[in-house]
Amino acid sequence: TRSSMEVINQNQLLFFLNSPLIYGGHRTEGVSRWSGIRRQDLLHAIPFDQAQKEIVKIITGKVVVGHAIHNDFKVLKYFHPACQTRDTAQIPLLNQKAGLPVNEMVSLKRLTEAIFKKDIQTGKGGHSSVEDAKATMELFKVVESMGAKTLSSQPFSSESSESRNIKAF
Repeated sequence: TRSSMEVINQNQLLFFLNSPLIYGGHRTEGVSRWSGIRRQDLLHAIPFDQAQKEIVKIITGKVVVGHAIHNDFKVLKYFHPACQTRDTAQIPLLNQKAGLPVNEMVSLKRLTEAIFKKDIQTGKGGHSSVEDAKATMELFKVVESMGAKTLSSQPFSSESSESRNIKAF
């Protein structure tokens, strides 16, 4: 299994992890022509438990921004408080701005195309997690600029996202 995590504060990529993981103790898991993982990549693979601990340490107590982020948390076997989670897949204002049904969970690719007229996730080898994280943060900034105050179960504070510690998956 390949894991990636990007930490972005507004426009700056602060941290990037893109490494094969040993998941469930099997060094050959995930090796295929579709995953892009080769056997030699697994020689330096990080055990899942270690990666999980490092990622949880980074995001604990932080506002985490992601698109359909529940999927990332599920893989991590982690629960992040709703009051510290911003999921751009579940913000009706974005769908409305894109001219899409507000009660539908729209893909990151579709939202980015509709709002920014930018095509992402076009590579043959899958999509770039860095590109996805940047697109997600751009969507989040659109919502903030619209003055949205209730993107989670808790309202935003009055401080800007630059002064808050925001992590994007």
